[in-house]
Amino acid sequence: MRKLRLTLGIVILLWTGGTPHLFSTGIPNNEYLYSSSPTASDEIIPARLAGGLIMVEARFNGVPGNYILDTGASHLFINQYLVSEQSIQAFGLEAQVAVEKGVVARFEIGEMVYQNQALFKMDMQHLEAIKGCKIAGIIGTNLLKDFALFVDYDRDLVRLEKINSKNKNIIKKRLRDFPLQWQEHFPMLSVTINEIEYAFAIDTGAEANVFSETFETALSAQTKNLQVGKVWSIAESTTFVRNFTLTEMECLDLNYSGVGFMFSNLETLNNAYSVELDGILGYPFLRRYPFTLDFSNERLILWETRNY
Repeated sequence: MRKLRLTLGIVILLWTGGTPHLFSTGIPNNEYLYSSSPTASDEIIPARLAGGLIMVEARFNGVPGNYILDTGASHLFINQYLVSEQSIQAFGLEAQVAVEKGVVARFEIGEMVYQNQALFKMDMQHLEAIKGCKIAGIIGTNLLKDFALFVDYDRDLVRLEKINSKNKNIIKKRLRDFPLQWQEHFPMLSVTINEIEYAFAIDTGAEANVFSETFETALSAQTKNLQVGKVWSIAESTTFVRNFTLTEMECLDLNYSGVGFMFSNLETLNNAYSVELDGILGYPFLRRYPFTLDFSNERLILWETRNY
């Protein structure tokens, strides 16, 4: 019988080592991001940003709270609500942490209702302290498979559209439309550097772009401003990494220059899930264009930034 394995994609900046342009550094000023319940529907889920993390309001057994929307997470995680049924390990960047399994009678995102939904409980007090706001949980890809997820970081807008939705409230012009590949629950993109392709996971729960440290020597000609920094991952500890600027990169048939990354060890994550991730694309990459992750049709769409 295959052992159940969970993923938490959270990668949060604590200290950039003097290169703040490589990461998202902002934190909210309020203990609660939502002072009152926002207007939501099947098609529009209001959102806020806590640094580079997307926060949506969802309801756990009728109680509203702030939830991180994390495509690097495999399941629904709740902050210390349920009684433990069994102990499981969740894996992330160079770390693993104990979580507890349970079931929630009712979980709501907008008007979408999930009944008797499996969840995994964990202590998120350290995450709340870092981000400066209350966090009720983390929503992973298992709850997003029936949606197309639209994100515009600059306008603080998240839109969960039903697959058969014919929403005409926002007119968007496509810039790029590409099929997604998958490794386990990770949506993947191909990144090309110096004519070599690398496999990257798209992670809305990462405030930094990550490159596997195994490629540090191979990429030396395409890196600059290499220096030591520090990040927080899923465990209650910090990890030292090497921040750098990638001078050239091609992705989605678009050329990127001056993109901030960090070298880190992805061996734990890759071994735990039998995947081969060369890196992770987080907030500094995703914020460049409004985008839609269509989980059902397995496509990533980039939208032009004007006239939509």
